[in-house]
Amino acid sequence: MKKLLVKKGKKVVEFKVSDDLSDEDILKNFLGRSGTLRAPVLQSGKTLMAGWEEETYKSLT
Repeated sequence: MKKLLVKKGKKVVEFKVSDDLSDEDILKNFLGRSGTLRAPVLQSGKTLMAGWEEETYKSLT
């Protein structure tokens, strides 16, 4: 993956894999409050997105 996008509240947070993210940092953002993976998850090319945000999904598909 080159870019990770996570829907948090009303905004989409972007992480670049080159940001030296640890596995713990990635999981902290990709897991919801209940400890499960935020849904839905979409992989498009080298981008992975967790959570629903219509405009972002349209730009990825």
